[in-house]
Amino acid sequence: MGRLSTNETFAKIAKYLYIAFFITSFISHTLKEKGLHLVWSRTTLADFIVLLALVFTIPAFLHMFKNLLKFPKPYLAAGILLIGFLITAIFSSYPMMTLVECIIILFLLLISTGIYLTFRETPLSSLLSWFMWGAILFTVIGFYDLAAEQYGFYRVFPVARYPGVLVSGFKNTGQAGSFFMIIFILLLPLRFSKTKNFISIKRRWLLNIALVSCTLMLFTLGKYSVIFGLIVGILLFTIFTRRKVVVFYVLGVIVFFLGFIQILKVTLPDAYGRVGFKFENRVLKNELNTKETGFIEENFTAAITAFTDHPITGCGLGTFQCTYHFYEVHSTYLKMLGEAGLIGVFVYLFFMLSFIRIFPMKWKQSENPLTHYLQCLLPLLLGALITWTYTYHLRKREFWILFAIILIIDWKRR
Repeated sequence: MGRLSTNETFAKIAKYLYIAFFITSFISHTLKEKGLHLVWSRTTLADFIVLLALVFTIPAFLHMFKNLLKFPKPYLAAGILLIGFLITAIFSSYPMMTLVECIIILFLLLISTGIYLTFRETPLSSLLSWFMWGAILFTVIGFYDLAAEQYGFYRVFPVARYPGVLVSGFKNTGQAGSFFMIIFILLLPLRFSKTKNFISIKRRWLLNIALVSCTLMLFTLGKYSVIFGLIVGILLFTIFTRRKVVVFYVLGVIVFFLGFIQILKVTLPDAYGRVGFKFENRVLKNELNTKETGFIEENFTAAITAFTDHPITGCGLGTFQCTYHFYEVHSTYLKMLGEAGLIGVFVYLFFMLSFIRIFPMKWKQSENPLTHYLQCLLPLLLGALITWTYTYHLRKREFWILFAIILIIDWKRR
């Protein structure tokens, strides 16, 4: 067997580093606390690992630029998105802060491109298996930490802000909910699309355990913006698949949840109390004059005010909380409107439409397993679009991982 070339060696090292990045992405604790530093307050262990992975992906990037016109169009649309944001930075209230936001998106775009170039030849189930292992591992750690908090054991990760809160390796429940939602969206079609026929029995077991893990996390986290989006996505998914097994699966999940809640009540009463508290305040008592709805109304109204003041360019990405509100805009769409103006809205819509066009828009289910996988994933992605009315997905690494994997599947099926 001959020696590997330098490029092949680099590609192999990059692959291992990206796998390490996938696993450590379940840990979102930063080097410094929020607000203490413009960069280090946003930097995690996974960022250092993936930065090294990008270095070893340089030969693949150079080869890519030689064939740029053949590169997936959504990546070119992402480049246009970034250029649009850079244009708005010129008119930003705080240009340096907006530039940092643009650099973060550039970094995430490079990561996504690096994943695409590195794993394009990798079988889908092999690529997603690392997320299966990560979901299982960090679900176990998360529930162990809850038990440790309840019974006075040593925790793996620091205590959350409130007792009984499940966060595992994440800084807060919002980050955990968003990440596990994306993992769930990627894994569920693998379980019910025609790609299942190409997965080994051993990996099917791993997939089922990972789906249970994601379900447990999402139930216990109680992030209702995520849960509501998933409910809509799963309903659309059930309608599209038109299979009894999917209906039975959904009913089984509901029964499982009711049983799990009773187990939680006995074994981890603090966590049960937290879940019950959030359900009561976010669902049962979701009235207009509550603190939560008051915050949303105030936050969203301030975003409209920012757009009214700067309709073309917005106030600048990342600057909203410095001029209009104590917190950033809690919505991707209103963030585009208030912080990037009409320019931002246009480039964002162009980018997202370019991305969604990848999916086969047909009611008839394809015989091609990978095409069928994308068909099954689309309803879940539509549910995520609802969730993103309350979260900013362009700055989340899990979105760009999803972006890369979908483009890999699209390349394979063609």
